[in-house]
Amino acid sequence: MLVELKNGETYNGNLMSCDNFMNIHLRDVICTSRDGDRFW
Repeated sequence: MLVELKNGETYNGNLMSCDNFMNIHLRDVICTSRDGDRFW
């Protein structure tokens, strides 16, 4: 699942769970900065 935040950061990982309030739990996540030059 790919999640993009309002500040432009993206989180790409495997969706483990999601509740009725759209809170999600991801596993094996890769975070990418807004400009795409940093990964962690």
